[in-house]
Amino acid sequence: MSLSLESARKAALRAAEAASAELRAAMKQPLSIAEKSSFRDIVTNADLASEKAIRSLLEPAFPGVHWLGEESGNSLPEEGYFWAVDPLDGTTNFSHGYPWFAVSIALCEAAQNDAGFIPLMGVVQHPLTGKVLHALAGKGAFCGPQRLAASSKRSLRDALVVTGFEYNVGERLQGFLSLIQEVLRAVQGMRRSGSAVLDLAGVAEGNVDAFFEYGNKTWDVAAGLLLVREAGGVARYWHAERPLTLAAAPGVAAELSGLLSAHEKRLALATGQAPVRH
Repeated sequence: MSLSLESARKAALRAAEAASAELRAAMKQPLSIAEKSSFRDIVTNADLASEKAIRSLLEPAFPGVHWLGEESGNSLPEEGYFWAVDPLDGTTNFSHGYPWFAVSIALCEAAQNDAGFIPLMGVVQHPLTGKVLHALAGKGAFCGPQRLAASSKRSLRDALVVTGFEYNVGERLQGFLSLIQEVLRAVQGMRRSGSAVLDLAGVAEGNVDAFFEYGNKTWDVAAGLLLVREAGGVARYWHAERPLTLAAAPGVAAELSGLLSAHEKRLALATGQAPVRH
């Protein structure tokens, strides 16, 4: 099966705008909110309307491409092409009226690697500003006509690092808090925004120097991983029992990866749990 990545990019841009229109409209209406895996993991009618808009445009245009969306079709395929779609990344932010959320669309190919896939095309749109970032594998990452470039920082002590919190941290809470303490001691500043794909976009734009988060799903990060790589950054995802996303400017990636690895090894010795590989 052959696909035109440029055709996929154009279709994804249209789909992202259609989804953004649904989200903007939903902000003016009462929200219907339901819990999924926990009271922190929610879905709204806006998520569903956004995914429906995206799917209605992409599936007919690309028959035979598997669908992996946050709200429907959740199995990672073992072969072939698939769409990885988060129709509303930052649902909790959205539900509170906090204006930091995005639409994320990626075209991927299944692969036998740590992630389980290779992102080939990615589009990320901020619905409230209309800002769009997009990338094709091997062709660079862009915001409009401007080519993106990861930051030139070379040390964590000069870095702004962003992270996220797992929905169901459970018994891992104390270990995670100790990791946050270690990172805080090592970096210039640390933030938590509530939208993984916008954090990854920040790394690609060079205004965030590194991002890491445990617990992300493929649809959360696929488009953002490609943006970072095409902007010259380092981006990795481990599809594991406890998934890990790590993205950084090339000058700080090894230092952050080493810090995470050392923490995980200490935690593994204390708990008997296997560390995520770096």
